[in-house]
Amino acid sequence: AGCIVAQQKHYQDVRGTAPGAALYFQRFIDNITFNDISQHFTRSQEVGASIVNCSWGHSTSPTKNNYNGYSRMVDRFVWENPEMLLCFAAGNDGCDLNGDNVVDLESIYSGEAYAKNVIVVGAQESYRPTYNYVVPTEPFKGSLLRSDWLAKPSDGNSEHHGMFASSSRGPLSDGRIAPMLVAPGTAIYS
Repeated sequence: AGCIVAQQKHYQDVRGTAPGAALYFQRFIDNITFNDISQHFTRSQEVGASIVNCSWGHSTSPTKNNYNGYSRMVDRFVWENPEMLLCFAAGNDGCDLNGDNVVDLESIYSGEAYAKNVIVVGAQESYRPTYNYVVPTEPFKGSLLRSDWLAKPSDGNSEHHGMFASSSRGPLSDGRIAPMLVAPGTAIYS
């Protein structure tokens, strides 16, 4: 929220990317699913929201590489409401199950992220020299992925180097590229 709508009222160096925007929050009660997920988007629409960010932390209907009923519900809603933009988190299921120290492909499990009329967003590495990075000591879904866990400047500058290891990634089962967009997802100050 702070990254998006923060305004320079108390601190001169704090400003979100859309400081004039309004923010509306909705919360799913744990373990509740909708028979028609469009109810969630309709509530947003009723308060005037036209962009909906769905970073739910888990899928409403977990699946792997599968266009399912939730995918269809989301696509139908966007088709019937073209003024709405729905964005879904790719997820945090990046893994290295074969232990080759390379993040495996096809780790998007959210049926909603398989919809064809949405933007799926992955997490990009961020390099911040003053941030205390902690590399996990436990195996990371298959291996330590020490070579891919953090962004490190190769030439002394703070250039970004790719997707964060735990960010889910495609391709999707029908060949579509996902995520469609990546944004800084580590060492975020807000």
